[in-house]
Amino acid sequence: MGILCGVCVWHATVPLFVVYGLDTARTIDMWGLIVSGSTYFMFHVCFFLYIYFVVSLPRVTSLRNRCNYKSKRICCLMQLSYFTSDCL
Repeated sequence: MGILCGVCVWHATVPLFVVYGLDTARTIDMWGLIVSGSTYFMFHVCFFLYIYFVVSLPRVTSLRNRCNYKSKRICCLMQLSYFTSDCL
């Protein structure tokens, strides 16, 4: 939402640079496009990395630990050692 507001403000201020000449306005507009596009791209890259490392990675670790626990528990139950502490 912030990026969209920034683009709207940019398009409102670009006509003010025509006073300095059309070539200058086009150059400033090109640099504005490059900065806006780079900001947009980097935001999405950082957001993807945040989602991967903060949200997905702990979930995968938790599922892996749960799977190891279940496999160990099933192995112990198959050996009929219901009351030993090794099965917990």
